[in-house]
Amino acid sequence: MEAAGYEALNMNPEISIVIAAYNAAHYLPKLLAALDSQSSDWPIEVILVDDGSSDETADVFAKWRPTSLNLEKILITLHQNKGQGAARNQGIEVSRGPWITFPDADDYISSNYLHSNELFLREQADSNVVAVANYLVHYQEWTRKVLDNHPRRSLFKHDEILSIQVNPYLQSYFANSHAMFFRRELIEKTGLRFNTKLKPNFEDGDFSARYFLNNPGIVVFNGTTRYFYRSRRNQTSSVQNMWLDPRKYDLVPNAYLDLLKYSLEYYEEVPAWIQALILSELTPYSNNIRRIPHLNDSSGNSLQDTFRSRIEEISKYLHVDVLHSYRLGALSWKARSFLESQKYFSKNDSWNSKFVAEVRTDHHSQSIEYELHFSGDPPDLRVNGVEILSSPLVLWSKVVTYQVFPGCFLNTLRISIPNDIAASFQVGTDNIEFLDSLNIF
Repeated sequence: MEAAGYEALNMNPEISIVIAAYNAAHYLPKLLAALDSQSSDWPIEVILVDDGSSDETADVFAKWRPTSLNLEKILITLHQNKGQGAARNQGIEVSRGPWITFPDADDYISSNYLHSNELFLREQADSNVVAVANYLVHYQEWTRKVLDNHPRRSLFKHDEILSIQVNPYLQSYFANSHAMFFRRELIEKTGLRFNTKLKPNFEDGDFSARYFLNNPGIVVFNGTTRYFYRSRRNQTSSVQNMWLDPRKYDLVPNAYLDLLKYSLEYYEEVPAWIQALILSELTPYSNNIRRIPHLNDSSGNSLQDTFRSRIEEISKYLHVDVLHSYRLGALSWKARSFLESQKYFSKNDSWNSKFVAEVRTDHHSQSIEYELHFSGDPPDLRVNGVEILSSPLVLWSKVVTYQVFPGCFLNTLRISIPNDIAASFQVGTDNIEFLDSLNIF
């Protein structure tokens, strides 16, 4: 490692901005220009960690001359590419500010970003505030459009600052460390660092979650600022490559499991916000199921089988009420049912969902299709108290199997009933709740 300070002011910075950069010469000027546009009165240090770039990233930063007299820049050069987490950790080691943040080198920030946070942090210096999250929007490079589509956007109110106390029942959670300010002393108190072994993703989520488990104070959601997260033009290929990485099915799910277990060192049950984080992480596995190939590890074992075993373990820590109430991501009803089934199902047991859902209206035959999820033996589903095989109301019934996660399959019992029938549903003598198509997750 090689470190160099430029225009050192021998100041005591209030904010440390740590930028991990790898081959970011094309994008970095926009972030540096955004920093130049800030009107903060606080002394700030900008630490760029060049993570073994083969382009001009380090030179771009070295030639940058900040317009603010309250800004100091520090360049750290790593001679080998070690990954974003390792680069950020190097930045933490040399940082000095009471507050620290980790913007990505290819992103940028609104002109009021530092000033808005500074005003609030001045007032809260001695409070129980442990972090400030900023409103994250997506900058779509190929269309040059800014999209307000982050799944956690409901946590932010436009032009307002909201405070939420971290507690075990809170489901709302913001894991994007690049758009957050953390108290550096709280990071150092527990020796927290980014997990450099976590590839190809989840470094951010793991770091933020452990930080909040260690420090369950108040998180502020700043809706007056914007953090512009860049979606690159070539992102499609990088996302596809991520699904070809064997670590995505073994190492990363293991990290989910480790985090769930780690939370039990602080609480008797896994906090709802940790469960919500894991569900948000699992959602892409389900939604991208068609692009996930069947992969084997170096020993020839199926990675999908490995992933399924991890899912079975993870599901034991997820509460049914959280599975049903989770609304922060597009996790399908079938995926939720599979996770619920794994909590109870063994080779000697059967399970069925407590819901029958309306899934399709057939206007040609004037009928409605309903679906009940199960594992093990098919359930004794009844319509208006009559077994479906004997009921004159049931036009047809069949069992359909869906793959909802890699290597994870869910059985569904589907039936069709005329749409003019007022139907009630039972399994044996137990009533089953009905969900219409508008209320399916």
